[in-house]
Amino acid sequence: MSVFKNIHGFVIVSCYFLLSCVSSGSIPNAKKSKVWGPGLKTDIILPARYFFIHAADKEGKLLKESPGDNTFQVDVNKKGGGRVRAWRQVLDRHDGSFIVLYRAYESVDELIINVKYDGKDVADSPYILK
Repeated sequence: MSVFKNIHGFVIVSCYFLLSCVSSGSIPNAKKSKVWGPGLKTDIILPARYFFIHAADKEGKLLKESPGDNTFQVDVNKKGGGRVRAWRQVLDRHDGSFIVLYRAYESVDELIINVKYDGKDVADSPYILK
């Protein structure tokens, strides 16, 4: 009987923890999150480009804690869907925001940057640089 009580207590504590995480808004919403920065503009010349992502919850409130290191996926492609030889890194700032660094190692007419969360486009993604 004591094993049942321990398991029952564990289940209650686990459910409380999961509900508090969901209600605190720690799960990002792809469309409400923000993406901005000089690396999304073609009129700024930088050797390595960067931009920011700030995760927001379903109400649009910006998160103040990290939703996790691998929350956002960033791909750099060329027109037509082909991959571009590029280095990229997504850095978690542990305050709900991320810095994305990238450098293309080839010239293309149109650079397409896809930012995704859980397979969904984030904010106004894809970003097209001409």
